[in-house]
Amino acid sequence: MKRTFSSLLCFLFLLGIVAKEQYFKHLGLSDGLSQVCILSLYQDELGAVWMGTTEGLNRYNGKDLKIYRPSQDSTKLTKNEISELCGDGKGTMYIRSGNDLVQLDLYKEEFTCLRRGDVKGLFCAEDTLWVTCKNGVYYYTKTRPELTLVTLLEEEVKRGEALYVDKKNIWVVTLDYLVAISRENHALQEKIVSLNRGRCISGDSDGNIWVGSWNGLYRISPNRKVTHYQSQAEGGDLSDSQVRCVLEDDFKNIWVGTFRGLDSYNPVTGEWEHYTRYGNSSNTLSHSSVLSLCKDMQSNIWVGTYYGGVNMFNPNKATNRFYSAEPLQEDCLSFPVVGKMAEDNNGNLWICTEGGGLNCYHADTKKFTRYQHRKEDPNSIGSDNLKSIYYRKENNRLYVGTHLGGLFVLDLESNKGRTFHPVKGDRTSLPHEIVNDIQAYKNGLALLTQGGPVFMDPVTEKFTPLLNDAKIWELASGSICMRLF
Repeated sequence: MKRTFSSLLCFLFLLGIVAKEQYFKHLGLSDGLSQVCILSLYQDELGAVWMGTTEGLNRYNGKDLKIYRPSQDSTKLTKNEISELCGDGKGTMYIRSGNDLVQLDLYKEEFTCLRRGDVKGLFCAEDTLWVTCKNGVYYYTKTRPELTLVTLLEEEVKRGEALYVDKKNIWVVTLDYLVAISRENHALQEKIVSLNRGRCISGDSDGNIWVGSWNGLYRISPNRKVTHYQSQAEGGDLSDSQVRCVLEDDFKNIWVGTFRGLDSYNPVTGEWEHYTRYGNSSNTLSHSSVLSLCKDMQSNIWVGTYYGGVNMFNPNKATNRFYSAEPLQEDCLSFPVVGKMAEDNNGNLWICTEGGGLNCYHADTKKFTRYQHRKEDPNSIGSDNLKSIYYRKENNRLYVGTHLGGLFVLDLESNKGRTFHPVKGDRTSLPHEIVNDIQAYKNGLALLTQGGPVFMDPVTEKFTPLLNDAKIWELASGSICMRLF
């Protein structure tokens, strides 16, 4: 099931079909996560995604999860709560374990505790780690054994909660303010905007600074113009005013994690999209309360939730979408288990399912139609469990092999079908009701049926044995695939 399901996704990605919903891949306890509360996310230069939870650090390599928990040795990973992650892209990751700062050598898998008890915010740029501790800003490099004080914050702004560093400024988010500290003169500290419980900060490719707080999202332009975004309940655009994380994707969209969902803002059009539904479906988040965001090397966005583990999706709507199956809704897939597919001359995609019959995705209308078994109609498809499909452009017909339903042939010009079944006493009929594979062969088709391989003449629609040697016939009849040269 996983193999055929993945085949559908890959095929749809390549075609660039557009749908209304995002496809979210979910990772939870059943996949090996130590906890479903995901406080932080980071991808290292080796491609592994690290997930900080309330019960340890998780490393995901795309297949398996490995869990790291606190050691008895207090100089290593010190706390279960992994609140923040970042790295230099050169073999070192930095971890806020509780309020301790821990360094991890990725290649040796060795942890070293750098500072204990008062660490709040981390930001890594090239070889330098920037840190907020107590009432000041510090930096750390591998060439120095300890954190070095950059500047103390003014007493009025209190302790920094998060920070972001660009070429001109050190931006510090405190509970009450966003503070800009000049990198040329650390004494120049400007309070840009007042906050209610400042929480997070990020920069975008156009030089804007984005700040999340419990009273919404703020955008600070390069010329210091402030734009305030609040919740829909307050007449704004956000799912909720409690903003936990913010991130720019590779298409310049701004993603905002809130208490009640994930929001996306397109700065070109000014339009917002909201993902607030949650559940087990791949068209929904696993939980609506979002705590952390991360962009990986393939432009995918990883979403850490409060009680639903991790969700991953690709924000590029032009190239990929997921289509869920709704048997009672006729404008989508009829069944979740998908098998083989074929494309016709008009670009329509024909999709076999293993319980919902044949689906056609029409390239022009972007809609689905179905061809399913109907007992009262002898010309309908013989079974809804489909095993094989082949499109023959010479006569513009589709040949569909079923499980216990014979061979269905659909003429795409007339949209009329006919089903072939075994006929007792007729040696030129289909030898068996199960057709596992169909391929082009000479001037016709080769079919692998449960009764052995046969050749179908597309003009006379008669079937003849493909192999005359009894031993070869026996071997071919027992195989599950066929290769013809």
